[in-house]
Amino acid sequence: MGTLDGKVAVIIGATSGIGAATARRFVAEGAEVVMAGRRGGAGEQLAGELGSRACFIRTEPERP
Repeated sequence: MGTLDGKVAVIIGATSGIGAATARRFVAEGAEVVMAGRRGGAGEQLAGELGSRACFIRTEPERP
């Protein structure tokens, strides 16, 4: 049982750095996580790694 069981977190800037680390930790502690960020590929990859308790939403189109 984690300290965040039954909780839902929204994490912005979740595709790298502190945001990604926070998402990983929250899922490990039992939370369901909605991640948002600009880097679609990185966000989808992280959501896949974290499993069914995480999803990713791209917040704006990637720029060339």
